[in-house]
Amino acid sequence: MFVILFPAVGLLSLLTLLWGPTAFAVLRKRYGSVSRIVRIIAFSFLAELVVAASLAFFANQVGLLNPAGYVLAIAFFVGMAGAIAVHRYSRPPANPSFKRDALKRAP
Repeated sequence: MFVILFPAVGLLSLLTLLWGPTAFAVLRKRYGSVSRIVRIIAFSFLAELVVAASLAFFANQVGLLNPAGYVLAIAFFVGMAGAIAVHRYSRPPANPSFKRDALKRAP
């Protein structure tokens, strides 16, 4: 039982470290609809997983000596970069009740 449980806990904690900041950034903002949130999360999670896996593979090919250390560092930094990218480039839909928009519509 511990043969399966120990790697599962390790993989779950690694994915939490990778996807946690992005999920927090997406859920912190208000994006309007659930389908928009799912699209943003699906794209960003897949992109982060591909980037983290390719960086870990590259680090292994280069010959770095501490695989646990560089995998954790890659997961942390890619997760933070994904959270910053989602926060910066995924704008919530415009709210028509803003003051500047209301002033443009007034006769």
